[in-house]
Amino acid sequence: MKKQKRTVGEIISKKFVSISKNMDVLKVGRLMTKHKSRYAIVIEKKKAIGMITENDILRKVFVKNIDGNSIKAHEIMTKKPICLPVEADFVPLYDLMKSRGIKQFPVEKKGNIIGIVTEEAILAGMAHLIKDLDWKLISTKVDI
Repeated sequence: MKKQKRTVGEIISKKFVSISKNMDVLKVGRLMTKHKSRYAIVIEKKKAIGMITENDILRKVFVKNIDGNSIKAHEIMTKKPICLPVEADFVPLYDLMKSRGIKQFPVEKKGNIIGIVTEEAILAGMAHLIKDLDWKLISTKVDI
């Protein structure tokens, strides 16, 4: 029987917003809006040093009535995001996301950020595994 593939590399999105730590938060928000993204990865020397989400901008800037031109990405970013290797198994990630309150992880290959894996992608990957398993169970003949 062929082993089911379950790596992060199979479900990652290679389209993501990357920003510098010194970018104005207003510009970050506009860039995220332009690319229809709910998050941006703060990159320095090809490494993820932080993450900014829509929620970060709302809670840390907008609700506090802070001018987005006067605050930099590094001031509101979540520092040291958990980065996943591209070959990691995606099945246990949902529990990690829920326990840590995380909805996305940057993905790296050979030390460079190459994409992002989201909660939606993990759930879709698990749904695909379940469908495949269900089909195998239905099509398996059992002789009694």
